[in-house]
Amino acid sequence: MPVSIPALKVQFEKQVFNTNQFKGLALGIAQRRVNLAQIDMLETFEGNSVTKEIEGGVDYNGPSIINYHSTEGQANLFSFIGFPAGSNPVDVLRKLLEFPIRVQLATRNKNAYYFRVLSPTVKDVEDATPMPDDYLSGNFSWARGIEDGDLLGIGQYLAIETSASRSGKGIQIRFGNVNNSIETVPYITEILEAFRKRLEEIS
Repeated sequence: MPVSIPALKVQFEKQVFNTNQFKGLALGIAQRRVNLAQIDMLETFEGNSVTKEIEGGVDYNGPSIINYHSTEGQANLFSFIGFPAGSNPVDVLRKLLEFPIRVQLATRNKNAYYFRVLSPTVKDVEDATPMPDDYLSGNFSWARGIEDGDLLGIGQYLAIETSASRSGKGIQIRFGNVNNSIETVPYITEILEAFRKRLEEIS
């Protein structure tokens, strides 16, 4: 679901509106407002339960969005998705959201400047969060799959320690069904929507 970013508005009195000095001042004000909204967006990202679960790695044993019905092992997203042991897949997403967000003058109307905010998109997030290489085509986004319920194999997942697993603690059984399920939760859209709303509040 695309998240549209509103134009950022900075207003001045008519008599100073058209000077280069105040155009630069307006740009600086807009950039500072975007920086504040970006800080809030990063706080939303860090506080999200999906971020915490995946960053907890293969040994994470806190609350999970996986409803696990086996007595073997402790389920978590890291071992189910099959991230390589020792990796930190959310760090790439963190770097994307931390990257400086720029603003550009879009238009003027009466005594107000409107700026375009060049922020990360849903597509950027999807590109930054591919599934491990041997999962289907290897380019499907785990972050989007968590929202859409498109992560396959949850019914055959066992959270057991094995050398056959990329993560070291998760495997797909060939036969039978463990009757696990996985909740669909907001992730990409929640993070970007929080940023959009914050821009609306401070515009």
